Amino acid sequence: NRIDIEVLSVIAQQVITIQLATQRKQTNFIFEGCDIALDVTCAVFITMNPGYAGRSELPDNLKALFRPMAMMVPDYGLIAEISLFSFGFSNAKPLSRKIVATFKLSSEQLSSQDHYDFGMRAVKTVINAAGILKREQPNTSEDTLLFRALTDVNKPKFLTEDLTLFDGIMNDLFLGVERPVIDYGELIETMKSSSETRSLQPVPSFVAKMIQLYDTTVVRHGLMLVGPTGGGKTMNYRTLASAMTLSKDLIDLRSAIKSSGKSPAESFSALQPNDKNLVAKATFRDHLNAFMHEHQQRPFDGANARSVFSYIDKDKDGFLSLEEWEEKLGVESPAQFEHVKYHTLNPKSITSGQLYGDFDINTHEWTDGILAGIIRECAQDTSPDKKWIMFDGPVDAIWIENMNTVLD
Repeated sequence: NRIDIEVLSVIAQQVITIQLATQRKQTNFIFEGCDIALDVTCAVFITMNPGYAGRSELPDNLKALFRPMAMMVPDYGLIAEISLFSFGFSNAKPLSRKIVATFKLSSEQLSSQDHYDFGMRAVKTVINAAGILKREQPNTSEDTLLFRALTDVNKPKFLTEDLTLFDGIMNDLFLGVERPVIDYGELIETMKSSSETRSLQPVPSFVAKMIQLYDTTVVRHGLMLVGPTGGGKTMNYRTLASAMTLSKDLIDLRSAIKSSGKSPAESFSALQPNDKNLVAKATFRDHLNAFMHEHQQRPFDGANARSVFSYIDKDKDGFLSLEEWEEKLGVESPAQFEHVKYHTLNPKSITSGQLYGDFDINTHEWTDGILAGIIRECAQDTSPDKKWIMFDGPVDAIWIENMNTVLD
């Protein structure tokens, strides 16, 4: 029932044709002017949420062909308990009750927002996040893992005034459980450096939002950045992408130094410093890429080389000293990152057919949409780089409902 009501009436006629042929136990029947084979076991089902935004009510001629069945609300506690057991949690029963209580209290006490969701999907996401954490940290307290999963999944979407209430709910349900300190390696530092490169101030709230976006990308393959115009959404994801790319570049550079068998101090000579033992910005990229190529590592393009130079150049004087080189490259980062590529398009600047693809009624030919082309391009890229497809524009029921199906 995402389809226009006029189209649904036509579908009703098509369904009648199929149902009559099935009742007569025909092996072939005429459908829309074509003689097609019929599988007698075929059946049509409609699942719908009455009163859901962007959905149309079913027309009477379609309703008459189907027998309604009422569904009961699922037992979230039992589903959560079984799912937690399947992820290896031994204390699943009390933890599942805490998940249900968290969402129940949140739905009652927090403000009502269009993007808040405390249903089965939200429960499932928390359980998946907890399962990932359980695999990574099998010896950590299960209460602590669930506490982190609930906060990581929910906090990014709450408004500032609701965060205090949510913290209160979490502290009541998880008495004495301390939020674990998460080691993001040098991601925080690269975020600050990337912000400054873009002439942005890395204030704590901006860095916190980037960390939340990073955490969300780990547990979800589709997400939405919501906020007013000028709220910092675009800068948030672009700065995070630059920071993750910079972190990966630093990992590759350390790997090249390691494979050279030299210390960071000894490898500095590969950049051919001047008589003052300084490396100028103008010559940095060429000498660095020669060093990377020599040790079978990916070379840097112009933007990446500038980011690496800016990160290492602590005093921002346009020259790298041996001390700056050693300070930044003499430490190992425990976290692993990949380069990030993003493709941006405005879904409202084109029709739904141009976005997803279109079926020509006259020629019966399928034409791929822009999204299919981007997905194909990303899929053909076999590198481990992250690929983000950004739909930068207003949300409406038509394209976002189709996106729901695409993500499924």
